[in-house]
Order: sequence, then C-alpha cells, then structure tokens
Amino acid sequence: MGFGLNVEQRARYVFKEIIHSFTLPVSRIRNLSFHCQEHGKDWNIEYKCEKSWFSRIYKLVIRYDFSTNLDNRDRVKINLDFSKKGWKQDHGVNRQFLKNLNNNQALLDLISSLDFEKVTIEIGEKRGSMTFILIPGSFVWTLVPPMHYYIRLKKEEIRKMKSILNLLEVETTKFEGSG
Repeated sequence: MGFGLNVEQRARYVFKEIIHSFTLPVSRIRNLSFHCQEHGKDWNIEYKCEKSWFSRIYKLVIRYDFSTNLDNRDRVKINLDFSKKGWKQDHGVNRQFLKNLNNNQALLDLISSLDFEKVTIEIGEKRGSMTFILIPGSFVWTLVPPMHYYIRLKKEEIRKMKSILNLLEVETTKFEGSG
C-alpha cells in the first residue's frame, strides 16, 4: 500500500516542524522521535502511532527528565486526574509530595489551560520525569473520508509546558529540602 508511506512522510514533516518550534538544540531527528540534552535535562519527544484499518493517529508524547536528590525510598508515580482536577498517586507511598503538588495552584492552573490526554510524573533514584501526551501537535489521517490534518501546537502552549516543567522542578527541590 503506497498511501501508508505517504502518510508517514507527512507525519515526519509535521514532527520536524514541532521539534524546531521548541527551540531546543537539534542535532538529529530520527524518524518520529527526538532526544536532546539541554543544561543537564533530557528532552524526549516522539510520535506514537495508533493504527487502524481506516486511520492513523500520531500522538505527540513529550518526556522531560531532570536530576533530583530524592533517592529510592522516595520513589513515586503520580497521574493527573482530570475529573478531580488534581494529582492521584499511582505507585509509591509519598503522600506529602502528592499534597504539595495538589496545593500548587499555579501548576494546576497551567495544566488545566492546556489540552492533554495524559500527564504523569515519576520521581525516584536521583531522577525525575514528567510525561505529557498532548492533543495539540497530533497528526491525524483517515482513509474514509480521505483527509489528513495537524492539530497545530502553538508557541504559547510550548511556553506553558516549559513553565509547568519549571514548577515541577521547584516543587521537587522544595520536597528535597523537607525530607
């Protein structure tokens, strides 16, 4: 099927546009994934493709990794509960960190101003990460009706995501100091 290759080429083109809009140091974009390190922090951006017979949806997944002084005993996995507009603990026993996140209204307001499918935080063993699955930045192709479209990721949305990541690092640092 020749149309599948054409769809992937269009998705790659859109993906490259997204990477450049983040103004990160770009050395190499591999297929539909990108990794770079900036100031000791890792950016991993990729398109996850969900295929069906009549469509392909390329979802934008962004993972941001950073250093932390929290150790293994502080390991936590937290997901954003969109219905309750707050964080819920998925794995780990650190309730104070969860409480700190839920009390950070600036962080919650920024997150609610963006259109995410999923937001996850994992912290432990000297590393922290935050993962976003976004609706903006997605590329959709359908066979019936034959069409493709890109949900444009705006500069303001990128700025807000970077602010969210900064606030998460601040909360992590505050928690390190209280441990």
